[in-house]
Amino acid sequence: KLISDAGIVSLAENCPNLEVLHVASCSRITTGSLIKLGAGCGQSLTELSFRGCRKIEDLGISLLSKESPNLKYLDIGWCVRITDISVIALSRNLLSLEYVDLSGCHLISPSSLMRLLKIQQLVKLGVDACTRINSETITKLHEIRPFIDLIH
Repeated sequence: KLISDAGIVSLAENCPNLEVLHVASCSRITTGSLIKLGAGCGQSLTELSFRGCRKIEDLGISLLSKESPNLKYLDIGWCVRITDISVIALSRNLLSLEYVDLSGCHLISPSSLMRLLKIQQLVKLGVDACTRINSETITKLHEIRPFIDLIH
């Protein structure tokens, strides 16, 4: 909880080969540090978790996704400012993504999730507590990708 933008920026500037980063519920991490992280070590990143970092917004996720083509694991669950803009950016930029958790991201819609299913490598998708995602959406997701592991 004590990690701030300064800590993430320091990692981005000093660890260009960083592959894995997990931080959770850090209320002092904002979009600005995600942009620096992508620019500094995006090419090497394969696994990221910013679960519960409530100040992270679409711009940070969108730009990070452009800079991190090798990302396979992304947990942005409970990043409550995330919208369809981020989900669409993920579907365009992260074609190697295998796992994404969007649990608690109540601003995302069913239509953006459908776009995520175009990522052929995606095997696990978390949508628990996404208030706009109902049982009809879950059924439709399973019809399109019957073998995807949905956390709902």
